[in-house]
Amino acid sequence: MSLQLITTPGGLIALVVRNHLIIHGDTADDSGVMVQTAADNLSTALGYSVNAVCEDLSFEDLIARYVDASPAPAAPAVCAKCGTSLDGQLCHDLTCPYSSWPQQVSLEDIHTLSADELAIKYELIRAEAHSDDHVIERPFFANDWFVAAQDVDIIVLAADDWGRSDVADSVARHFDGTSPVSSLFDYLSAKNALRTEVGFECTVNPKDALAWLRRHRHGLWAHLKCGEHEVRLTEATEPEIEGMWDWIGPAGDACDHSFNSADEAAVDAVKKLGLDPGGPVIPLYLGFWDISAFHSATGKDSRLIIGPAMFCEALGYSDEDIADIRNLAVGETWESPDFGPCHTVCRIR
Repeated sequence: MSLQLITTPGGLIALVVRNHLIIHGDTADDSGVMVQTAADNLSTALGYSVNAVCEDLSFEDLIARYVDASPAPAAPAVCAKCGTSLDGQLCHDLTCPYSSWPQQVSLEDIHTLSADELAIKYELIRAEAHSDDHVIERPFFANDWFVAAQDVDIIVLAADDWGRSDVADSVARHFDGTSPVSSLFDYLSAKNALRTEVGFECTVNPKDALAWLRRHRHGLWAHLKCGEHEVRLTEATEPEIEGMWDWIGPAGDACDHSFNSADEAAVDAVKKLGLDPGGPVIPLYLGFWDISAFHSATGKDSRLIIGPAMFCEALGYSDEDIADIRNLAVGETWESPDFGPCHTVCRIR
């Protein structure tokens, strides 16, 4: 059961028990008024009624009241096809197709598409780790590492040809404790306990990684493409544009103006020099409409939106709103001038 004790400079003592806020006060002195004031302030901040209830109970009594209301522990995740428990990404049953592919991949696709086609369709980043003696070899999917990794780590990984380096090893270690990589580290621990030094190597599929980066971390992907084509990204040195970035192509051609970041400069270089054979990326947005201010047929306040077409005059967006949303860079958020934080749009690709 989650407990948190809170004290305030004014002398109030509060206890949080399973998301219930219990504030101590005495009707015989000012602390009772402070409790009512706290309830009123919470009501204003949350946008719905918060009632102060007067009960002559000790903290021990209140805790005991909520102990029995503790929810049962969550059921373990199981495979959608065979019902076997999941450990990390994959099914434990080696006869099940989901022992090789994550649950989001449809069975029909598993039976009809090649491994390369599945990786493209489901944006999977395949990787492989093996012990130095090749007794244990484990394929896995490295998406979670790429989601959390810093730009510099991915740049180093690419410079090391996507494997056999300290950064590549960190990709495998990220998944230690979950199947199928955990069995590799169990084997290494057993061997090393016998004073038989055995290491491991990890490699990431570069095609998968670049395809994922192009869609989800486009600025970083452009940065890598510039390195691949000998396009230099340089920080401007002129006093009036100090801190901004330029690019210079291999033939000496350069950008026509400076940019706020290296990623922006890289994206411009890729576009101007024609370094992207795959065509433009369709923007992906995360739209937020606070359900306390907007009706939601699904009861959810967020949704993914592919492309900017939905943000149009017919749906109440001004020309300025439309332009601001279209000009969002990946990671930037637009806030409605009319509704403030109740309606925002963040570009995530």
